[in-house]
Amino acid sequence: MSKAGQVAEATRAVSADAGQVKQLVEQVHSCSQEQAVGLEQINRSIVALEQRTQRTAAASQENASAARELHAQSGVLAEIAHRLSVLVDGE
Repeated sequence: MSKAGQVAEATRAVSADAGQVKQLVEQVHSCSQEQAVGLEQINRSIVALEQRTQRTAAASQENASAARELHAQSGVLAEIAHRLSVLVDGE
């Protein structure tokens, strides 16, 4: 094979390899875009979970406060009931 033929053959091989590299680069680009979309969805989900967690924590604090208040009121009510019992029964 002549030098020109060898060069032509090498050029065809490089061209074919370049086409394969181009396809691989396009696949990597496509996969990267899909990953970016997936990561954005994950990010939105994490933000939503964080917001729900904050709302749940606030509600829990309110419930705990209400429970403490009810507990205090029940103690007062028990004392009033005891005093009323003493007044009624004379003990």
